[in-house]
Amino acid sequence: NGTLPEGLAKVIGAVDVVAMGLKLPSSTQQRAFWEEHEAFIRIAKEKDLFIKAVISSATAAEDIERARDIVAREAPDTLFILQPNTFDLGKNGVMHKCTLFEQICSQKLPQVRVLPQMHKMLKIR
Repeated sequence: NGTLPEGLAKVIGAVDVVAMGLKLPSSTQQRAFWEEHEAFIRIAKEKDLFIKAVISSATAAEDIERARDIVAREAPDTLFILQPNTFDLGKNGVMHKCTLFEQICSQKLPQVRVLPQMHKMLKIR
């Protein structure tokens, strides 16, 4: 959970890989966690890190640009994964958004991918 940098700091010495969930406010309909995400990345980048963000029909380009800029500044070589929300898949233009957002992110990040939320497709929490 990329909103918990203090928790990560406690366990970072015991992990090899960090899979960070970056919460986009327009996707989650929650408050922004930009400062927490930056702090989390600063700690996590000591390890093998990849970052994923869920893209929904409500995701705003401004959120993607801000997330991209944070990753580009803090850990520019990190794999950044855009995950179309499984519940929006096939409707509301979510895949089109993912393609557009992949292009936006690729302007500053060398490793950007669009991958589905496999755990939801496999009905694993």
